[in-house]
Amino acid sequence: FWELTSLASFLLIGFDGHKEAARKSALQSLIVTGGGGLALFAGILLIGMTLGTFSFTEVLARSSELVASSWAIPIAVLVMIGAFTKSAQFPFHFWLPNAMAAPTPASAYLHSATMVKLGVFLLARFDGVFAGMPGFGHTLVIFGSLTMIIAALQALRAEGFKAVLAQSTVASLGILVMLI
Repeated sequence: FWELTSLASFLLIGFDGHKEAARKSALQSLIVTGGGGLALFAGILLIGMTLGTFSFTEVLARSSELVASSWAIPIAVLVMIGAFTKSAQFPFHFWLPNAMAAPTPASAYLHSATMVKLGVFLLARFDGVFAGMPGFGHTLVIFGSLTMIIAALQALRAEGFKAVLAQSTVASLGILVMLI
């Protein structure tokens, strides 16, 4: 279902397939979010190899064991990359404003809780797992703050309502990640 949101966004952004900007933006979103999905998949595989389970309830219960493992940092980085690409966090923040090539109803869908908040939700779910890891919270604060500041500055120089909406959405996502 994670990747279905990437595929759905690709189709929505590229709805006007006769426009080159729509095709480029659709492909860009698919590559960024699909690549992030592969990183997340690798992180989940490493969790399964480390703990011998894919049950999130058990992973949460055994989070101290996961944090103490030698794979903890690569797992956390892969999960964050997966979440950051989906929720348009710095340095992957560029794809969401470019997705405004989609028709207005599709753009509204992309900026709703349906897709981009999925990465924020994933970070919130894994917060209990990685909370004991030194630097995890600081990393989220740094990347969330950077995303918020960059998007806020971009919103000030944006032209058009859709561009301002896109940047304000990215800034809001940065705030949410920072608050986690």
